[in-house]
Amino acid sequence: MIEPTVDVVGIGNALVDVISQEPFEFVESEGLVAGSMNLIDTDRRHQLYGAMSAGEEHSGGSCANTTVGVGSLGGTAHYLGRVADDQLGEVFAHDIRAAGVGFDNEPAPEGPPTGCSLVIVTPDGQRTMNTYLGAAELFGPDDVAPDSVRTGRVLYLEGYLFDRPEAKEAFRFASGVAHEAGRSVAHPQRPVLRRPPPLGVPRVGVGTRRPGLRERERAPGAVRDRRPRPRPSGTGDRVSVGRRHPK
Repeated sequence: MIEPTVDVVGIGNALVDVISQEPFEFVESEGLVAGSMNLIDTDRRHQLYGAMSAGEEHSGGSCANTTVGVGSLGGTAHYLGRVADDQLGEVFAHDIRAAGVGFDNEPAPEGPPTGCSLVIVTPDGQRTMNTYLGAAELFGPDDVAPDSVRTGRVLYLEGYLFDRPEAKEAFRFASGVAHEAGRSVAHPQRPVLRRPPPLGVPRVGVGTRRPGLRERERAPGAVRDRRPRPRPSGTGDRVSVGRRHPK
């Protein structure tokens, strides 16, 4: 059996954070709601990106940020994600490698542009996010490098990617490789109310985190539970609390 060489191998939506400082009038003129998060299509991505002022561009995405965090805490990590053969794809690859995270996926020569999050920051510090998934959400089994999966002690699967059939199949494949190599698999669920738990991913060794109470209350259509919540009695009893979803 091959011994692991890195602590965490992550699979997720490879996005580039594009951050610009804009006046309040810009948000209003673009028909945006300050402080909101919007999923946008390709046309809107090109239009809004062209309208934004010069800003900063950094590799991002939930799982990518997690792997960078592992490195910042003294661990080692490798990342698997899909980017396009374009400028933002080069930015993503450069930045995540510069942060000390391994990244070997070749850019996709065809298909939509690299995914990005267009972040508009107004003078009050409020962030308005416009996320374009692009190439990232087309991650599939062909984007999984089995040897890379085997290098990690833990395979971390980003819940936000678990939507399209290609991604589901990629998760199943990568999980199977990890289990055969004797690795652990972590699969945090998306904090979405009234959605059944992900099915089909091998369950042996998979740590699944369910959304916490506050996450469920914030989900669309949720009814807030205003009943008194239990508090520690001081006698050594434990009270379970929901942890925040990693982002």
